[in-house]
Formats: sequence, structure tokens, C-alpha cells
Amino acid sequence: MAKFLVVLKLQIGEYEKSAVHIIETETKPQAMLQAMADESHGEANLDSEGRWWDVGGEMAYCVRQCEPVSDETVKALTSNGCFYV
Repeated sequence: MAKFLVVLKLQIGEYEKSAVHIIETETKPQAMLQAMADESHGEANLDSEGRWWDVGGEMAYCVRQCEPVSDETVKALTSNGCFYV
């Protein structure tokens, strides 16, 4: 399995922020979906533009970036306790 660094854009009402996930999975599309699912709060809907909506449409997530990362990079990011796989 490959490891991917996924950067999400979160839209929460009028506020916007980013979240970063390290996902281990077979493919890039699976990593993107898994990151949005991990960030969401229950049942969600994926729209035709690739946005993941939940909490009655109050929160939306989309992928800004998804890149494969090496084991060395993952080790460096997880060694300080800020990231988990």
C-alpha cells in the first residue's frame, strides 16, 4: 500500500481552514475519499464537483492536494507526534 499526504479545504459556515492527513491506501482516489471521510461528522454526500458535504450542508470538504509520500517523510512527520497514519 502507498502513503499519501492529503490537504483538505474545510468550509464551516462562513469560516475556512485547512487540514492535513496522512492516508495509507491502494490508490490516490481512495486516499482523497478516506481523508474527507475521516474529517467528516457523520453521513455525508459527495457532489459532482468533488465536495463532501455533511451536518445538513453546514460543513464542506474538498481536496486541495494529494501526493504520494515516502516512508522517510512519513517517519519524519509522525516522529514528533503531530501526524498519525
